[in-house]
Amino acid sequence: MDTLAIIKRIELRIAELGMSKADFYKNSGISSASYSQWNTGRYKPTDKKLQQAADCLGVTLEYLREGKEKAPTENGERKDVLDDVDIAFYGEYKELTEEDRATIRDMVSVMRKRRASEK
Repeated sequence: MDTLAIIKRIELRIAELGMSKADFYKNSGISSASYSQWNTGRYKPTDKKLQQAADCLGVTLEYLREGKEKAPTENGERKDVLDDVDIAFYGEYKELTEEDRATIRDMVSVMRKRRASEK
């Protein structure tokens, strides 16, 4: 089990949903201490905890564990799971300022609207 990849999939999905970490902890029943220990590699998440996270985030257990399932999008369609580019970008995204993150979210929103109008 690649815990780092699991953490990145969880954090990307939290960001996609616009959910705060506090809401994730509250809604999933996973403590911030447990999550921190997964993040540092001290412990690996159990399937029970991963299922709680998956239920909270609206994805499958297999998606969190292996990234092989498709993740839902805002409109309920399914999209391909994270690839290496997504994971690499996320690492950079965490280091951006909130203003830069807002700019990227705005750009993505414009791209989605443009794509929707082309259909």
